[in-house]
Amino acid sequence: MARPWSAPWLSLLAVLSLAPAARGQEPAPSLLLRSLSDPSLKVRLKAVAQAGKHKVAQAAPRLRQILAAQNEPDALRAASALSLGQLGDQEARELLGPLVGHKSKLIATHAEKSLVLLDRALPAPPVVMVEIEPPALPPRSSPALGQRILETLKARVRQARGAVLGCGEHRVLSDEELQSHLERRGLTVGYLLKPVLEEFRVTPEGGRTTFFARVGISGRTILERRLAFQVGGEGDAWIDGTGLTKAEKKELTDEALDRATDSALMQAFAQIQSQ
Repeated sequence: MARPWSAPWLSLLAVLSLAPAARGQEPAPSLLLRSLSDPSLKVRLKAVAQAGKHKVAQAAPRLRQILAAQNEPDALRAASALSLGQLGDQEARELLGPLVGHKSKLIATHAEKSLVLLDRALPAPPVVMVEIEPPALPPRSSPALGQRILETLKARVRQARGAVLGCGEHRVLSDEELQSHLERRGLTVGYLLKPVLEEFRVTPEGGRTTFFARVGISGRTILERRLAFQVGGEGDAWIDGTGLTKAEKKELTDEALDRATDSALMQAFAQIQSQ
């Protein structure tokens, strides 16, 4: 009696049967997505490679899961890193940044290759890395204020032409390693921005409620750690009336914070461009 194939081999044959060399066609996304969770490592490795090679964007969430899972084999995590770069999945940056200093050279090199690919996929080639630290807040301030500032800064840097958001690379690499890393990515310099919420107040007066924020940003060069600039910006928002709903308070708070943050960041970018 012939011995039946095991399930992993059946899955592997299914993936291989869809290879472009056999039919000149791309693998079926539904089968590939299932194969990314197959018990067989061979099947998963093949599926990961196919996902990047054939730009199967639907695979990105699963690839990020694999990359983040420390219990996955190094080879699989490294392959996932590269495929995410091939897909141009900018969301993967926050996972990839810390991995450039991973103890596994395979993971570290593939994470860097992925970041290079993601840099190339941006609308304009980046020349400056901008890393942002969590904002400092006045005593007894809501953490939500700092989170809003941080999210706004990250969003603006992602939109800025010629800049790329750093994701912790400077924390896992020595100065010499970081210098080489920046050079391989074509980046000329890196800056570490430290925002601070200097003031936030809500003032009901004259039948109107005004929200005011002042945000400061200090910038240091990542390698030399020298203070390069200190800037600040203000922003406000107001509404007629004093009996505000929770939703109105949040909207006006966000508006004031965003205006102050944008003002400070515009000055920071001007300083960076002038240096």
